[in-house]
Amino acid sequence: MFHSNMSRRAFMGALAAVAAAPRSFAQTKPAPVNLGAINHTVLHVTDPARSVEWYQGLFGMPIIGDFDDRVNMRVGDGPAYLTIMKQPVQKAYWGEVGLALDPIDPLMPADPIGFADVLRQHGLTESEDPGPMEFSLIMRGPESGGAPEGTPVLILVDPFGLKYSLTHKLNCGGGGPLGADCPLTYPVDSALKTLEINHCTLGITDTQKGKDFYQSLFDMPIRAYQGDTTPVYTVSGNSTIVLFDYSKDPNPVFQGISPQMDHTCYALADYDFNRVRQKLSEYGLEDLGDTFRASGPLQHYYTSRRPDRGGAPAGSFEIYLTDPDNLVLQVQDISYCGGGGTNGEICGTPENPSR
Repeated sequence: MFHSNMSRRAFMGALAAVAAAPRSFAQTKPAPVNLGAINHTVLHVTDPARSVEWYQGLFGMPIIGDFDDRVNMRVGDGPAYLTIMKQPVQKAYWGEVGLALDPIDPLMPADPIGFADVLRQHGLTESEDPGPMEFSLIMRGPESGGAPEGTPVLILVDPFGLKYSLTHKLNCGGGGPLGADCPLTYPVDSALKTLEINHCTLGITDTQKGKDFYQSLFDMPIRAYQGDTTPVYTVSGNSTIVLFDYSKDPNPVFQGISPQMDHTCYALADYDFNRVRQKLSEYGLEDLGDTFRASGPLQHYYTSRRPDRGGAPAGSFEIYLTDPDNLVLQVQDISYCGGGGTNGEICGTPENPSR
């Protein structure tokens, strides 16, 4: 996915130097590391130029990097961003999810190279083309927005084949040793304004396996449950990862689906349920009202999540939409945490998650 200007010999030498350096933490499995945010998401689309124009017009995301293989657009005030890959695909899909490392313990590594050692201690295998339970430490070159000497990025694949990239908390998809060198830009005129990536919902096939994996590596306490088998894991603040077990849902829509990222949710500025729906209609999206799923691209709808799915008795209202490739997005208030309340803003504590 990435290419580097650093030679293979120089890169392997750098890894050897890291491996030989004195360890500042125990050789046994280290404690789960704290995360700072959902840093970015990646889109593979059928018409990249169309998607860039559409996302900018709806959300006002300024372009912070236009490279050989991708376009990066800032979410809110950054450093979070959305990447749209330039290579068209026949069927669009959400790619990797970026997670920012932000350890509380000063002895724990906050950079991709250091965290690679943590993965080794957890028994994950290093691979140039990682599959489930494997990782790769790569150097992102200038053609992908990295530094001339390469910007380190750690690619991690979970037990279900879902891909993540681990970066420094200041990473904005740019150059420099932290990926934090991005140009100063300003939002463009748009229907809505993003504040941050609120959550990503990922479809898996084994709730317990997902819990064991994610909570062994990351300090991700459960804040809420959307039904008996869908935990909502806190990344930071109200930012969450929702792991939805396809195999436990009776709805035929989810039967036989391979693990994949279902949707990304953006927190919006000045969120108001009715205003947002009106803006989506004005942007040209068809209003389907209260329904479970869209029937095609460029539609918007809402669900009223009830107590059986962790919502309020009168419903916790959630707004969804589909982009030009029929990929699903959710938009919510900044307070949304996947729990109860009108806007899904009422969640429990790690010791007593909301149900």
